[in-house]
Amino acid sequence: MKLKLLLTVVFLTLGCFVLDGYSTVAPKSIKYKTYKNWVTKCVNKYGLRGNAKAERVFHTNELKNSLQSPSTIDAAITLEEISKSSKNDKMRFTEGTAVEVTGFIFDIIPGGSETCNCSSADDFLRDTHIPLVTKLSGAFSKSTVVVEVTPKIRHYMDSVKHIDWSTDTLKKLIHKKVRVKGFLLFDAEHIMEAVNTDPKNILGKSNWRKTCWEVHPVTSIEVLKPDGSVDMSFNKINGEYK
Repeated sequence: MKLKLLLTVVFLTLGCFVLDGYSTVAPKSIKYKTYKNWVTKCVNKYGLRGNAKAERVFHTNELKNSLQSPSTIDAAITLEEISKSSKNDKMRFTEGTAVEVTGFIFDIIPGGSETCNCSSADDFLRDTHIPLVTKLSGAFSKSTVVVEVTPKIRHYMDSVKHIDWSTDTLKKLIHKKVRVKGFLLFDAEHIMEAVNTDPKNILGKSNWRKTCWEVHPVTSIEVLKPDGSVDMSFNKINGEYK
C-alpha cells in the first residue's frame, strides 16, 4: 500500500497519471488540470457508462467510450453502404464491427452534453461530431453519416502521439476528403432525427442525418488528396490510435 501511494505521488509530481493502462504526460492543446479532474470525477467514478441513470443507454455509452483499437476491418462496409436508405435500419450491421470509410467532411460540430461524458459542458470533454458525405456536390445535412472523436482517445492522441484532434483544429478539415477508422455504433438517441428511422419527417427540421449508424469512436484519421494519397501537410492531424 505504501509503495502504491509513493508511485501515485511520483506520477502527480511529474504531471502524469495512469488511465486504462498507460501513462500520459500533460498535453499541449487540452487543459490538463481540467481533464485530470474529469477523469477523477467521471471515468474513475462511473467507468465507461458515464453518469447515465437509464440502463437502456449503459451498453451504448460503453461502446462510445471504448478504448479498443481495430484489428480486423470489415472492408465490405463503406460510407456508401452505411448511407443507403433502409426501412429496417437497425438490423443492417452489427455494433462493434471495425470499419474504414472514406468521404468528405460536411461539417465539424461540438457534441452535446451527454451522459457518456458525464454531461460535461467543456468542448474538449465532449465528443466531436464529424458528418461525412460520399460527395460534396449536392450534399446536405440529411444525407450525412456521423463519425465521432471521443475525449479519451483525443487526449491520448494529443498527449502521447502529439496529434491534435481538438474540435477547433478539426474544423480546418471541413470539405476535405478523409479516411477514418473506428467501430460501428447504432445511436438510438437519434431515432427521431434520422431519415432512415423517421422518414415521415424527411422534410422537417428534426431530421439532420441519414442514419443512426455512426463510426464511434474514431480511432484513425487521414486527410487525403484528390488522388487518394495521404496529404502529408496535415501530419499534425493524421494519426491512428493503437
